[in-house]
Amino acid sequence: MTDKQRLIITIAQRIFDQKGFQNTSILDIVKECKMSKATFYKHFETKESFICEIINYYDEKFLEIIHSII
Repeated sequence: MTDKQRLIITIAQRIFDQKGFQNTSILDIVKECKMSKATFYKHFETKESFICEIINYYDEKFLEIIHSII
């Protein structure tokens, strides 16, 4: 995952916290990221792949926490 992808995910999470997952659109995310939809889709092929990347990102974070505890 690139730094830009991590930044997009972090910003998206902040919007999800404010508006809820169901009420957040890609347009909301790209506006907050100050990028075009085309740029967003260069980093994530589809909305579904974006969601999968979010899940993978937080899975990795969770595993890091577990390993630090062990």
